[in-house]
Amino acid sequence: MSKKTLNETCKDLYEDSGQAAVFEHINSFSDSKFKKLKLAWERCNACETISPSQNHNCLVCGQETKTVKFFYEAHVFYSRKNGFSVAVESDVELEEEDIIALAVEQKKIDGEDARSVDSTDEIDEETYKMMNNL
Repeated sequence: MSKKTLNETCKDLYEDSGQAAVFEHINSFSDSKFKKLKLAWERCNACETISPSQNHNCLVCGQETKTVKFFYEAHVFYSRKNGFSVAVESDVELEEEDIIALAVEQKKIDGEDARSVDSTDEIDEETYKMMNNL
């Protein structure tokens, strides 16, 4: 499916059934198809939400989109007196197990620490920078 065909398909879906229909169509793609088409979920100010995009253009309304960053904190808990927190950054929204896996991948924690994560939280960019001394 070419970019033009995808854009036309999404435009038709939006005009016939609304924004949710475009989201449903894009969500039906396999991960490999999503990557092959170079799609992303980015912030569209015109749609006032995170929307599917291609080349930083919203597939719902056609307006320019911006990359979204998500920041998370993982709390490693060994005991009341022994524990720590690490902060990670992602381009996509993550569930707890994915946040832990990302922290391991980014070498913020090791496998033993990963088994001791008792919670994760979304944090703001300022907190992320502070936690990483940026």
